[in-house]
Amino acid sequence: MTDDDFSNNYERSLGSGMQIGVYHQYSFTANIRDQEQNLIKTIGKKRGSLPLMINIAYYDNYTAANVNRQELRRRVEQFTQDLFHRYQRPVIIQTEAENYRALRGIAHTEFCGELGKSSHPARFVTLPDNQQYYPDGAASGYRMTAFFGK
Repeated sequence: MTDDDFSNNYERSLGSGMQIGVYHQYSFTANIRDQEQNLIKTIGKKRGSLPLMINIAYYDNYTAANVNRQELRRRVEQFTQDLFHRYQRPVIIQTEAENYRALRGIAHTEFCGELGKSSHPARFVTLPDNQQYYPDGAASGYRMTAFFGK
């Protein structure tokens, strides 16, 4: 899924005076190179001042019970390393504890989510769905999240 209004949303966000970050919704089915190219094409040079984030969440028939964690690690490692070399900034991965255990240790990454005591998570706050509105009153179709550091 691509935010068709990304450029406009990004430009409006700059006027807020807040630091801006972008994220990618990981797909278990799409080719990892295609995901990378889609992200690069969508954000261009509008990558914000915060680390890039990849959100890995289960959807459709994908669950903690049936995700191949070795394949997930291979794909995420390739993706994050390519992003790090392109943008010269670490990548934050938001995911579940089961995935964290499989992904931890990937170079140039930090993690956020309910990960357990051994992690050094980045901190985020996300608005509830009923509070995600733009200043003009329009409802947001995308998750509104703020980064609080690590």
